[in-house]
Amino acid sequence: SLHGEEGKDKQKVQGLTAKQRKARYTEDHEGQAVKERVDEYLMKKTDKAIDMVKYAIKRGVRFDYLLVDSWFTNTKLVRFISSRHIKCHLLGMIKLGKTNYATKHGKMNAKQIIKHLQKEKACKHNKILRCTYCTMDVKLDGVPVRLFFCKRGRKGNWNGLLTTDLSLSFLEAYRIYARRWATEVAY
Repeated sequence: SLHGEEGKDKQKVQGLTAKQRKARYTEDHEGQAVKERVDEYLMKKTDKAIDMVKYAIKRGVRFDYLLVDSWFTNTKLVRFISSRHIKCHLLGMIKLGKTNYATKHGKMNAKQIIKHLQKEKACKHNKILRCTYCTMDVKLDGVPVRLFFCKRGRKGNWNGLLTTDLSLSFLEAYRIYARRWATEVAY
């Protein structure tokens, strides 16, 4: 799908001058079709992703995991996937930002969870992947999810994965998510 952003500069809407916008190719369309196209074009990418998944499910597409990167891993998508009756799960990277998760130890963001797990010595080393990882089951806006954190080497940066599948191990999650990465790199 095609997406656009209005931009901050009111003189150059969507990064184009008035002359450039006027020069774009257009056909005459019926009024409602134009409005629908404009609405879709300006729609948030995360909302469009949910619409695309709904469309696929309606058409009979079944999947075990919806693999997404950190742009799309959010509360709205987690709630949507958890509410489906086709027994599918979300598996996506998370940003180590301000998002709070409900834990047994109170509300914490990803960085606080990592510090807590390190303090509790709950991190393990995986020789196959040559990385340090830790796992914690939490709730994101009331939805139970499992968080995985991993880093390579002593000075590596932590990365986070979130899944709605509470039976998934770190190694399985890593292997499944690697498919998304391999697909992205191929294109």
